[in-house]
Amino acid sequence: MGDLTPLIPPQPIWGALLAAGLMPILLAGFSRGMFSALSPGKRFWLALTASFGIWLSITISGLDAIYSRPVEELAVDMLAGALIIFTAGLVLYSVWSLACFGFTTTMLTSIAEAKNPQTGEQWASLYGNGHGMQAFTHDRIRVLVAMKLAREHQGRVFLSGQTAVLFSRLVRLSFRVFAIRIEK
Repeated sequence: MGDLTPLIPPQPIWGALLAAGLMPILLAGFSRGMFSALSPGKRFWLALTASFGIWLSITISGLDAIYSRPVEELAVDMLAGALIIFTAGLVLYSVWSLACFGFTTTMLTSIAEAKNPQTGEQWASLYGNGHGMQAFTHDRIRVLVAMKLAREHQGRVFLSGQTAVLFSRLVRLSFRVFAIRIEK
């Protein structure tokens, strides 16, 4: 077996890969205990900042190896590491924001367009282009049916196969892992 040293990425890159892999674990951790009182956005930024700090710590811990390399190589490795952390943050934020915010932000923009305070039904009517909660509910059902996660038959809605069951379990698991409370 030959020398495997060339297969090991430089410290700024493997540090970024490790920190990126820890990011969802950090987010789950920051969703517990005293941090659970923070807003989902603050918890995300806390996890991202901690991940970035881990990456910097790993990178700086290898200063002797860093100084033995040309500055151009170090700059490329640092840029690659930063891009790895940035990309991991974007991917995690996509999943996190879907779990936390979803259509709520769209509802926020609809009430922002209102000239004065609205009742819940008026707000839903703004969101549903004048059709209220009933139209909103039917719209959400149509989305699930279009995604083939639900079926509608004789006025009843039910899950559409094993994929829908697995998806709903995954969503519930993400709620537990990230301590997201959905009021019913």
